[in-house]
Amino acid sequence: SSGSTDSKFIRERGAYALGLCPFRLDHNMPYTEMIEMAHGRNERMWLPNLSYSMEFFYRLMKAF
Repeated sequence: SSGSTDSKFIRERGAYALGLCPFRLDHNMPYTEMIEMAHGRNERMWLPNLSYSMEFFYRLMKAF
């Protein structure tokens, strides 16, 4: 994730780690509202973004 992530512990040990959280905008929802969904009191994710992220990482891992 590009926010707080466990990858900081990996970096501390000298390994290379990227912070990446691919998502698409929901044009029916303001950007600020989408950002507030993460790490809010009622933390949640827009379901189309969950499947989008899973597909993104699947293709990325398959390519390498």
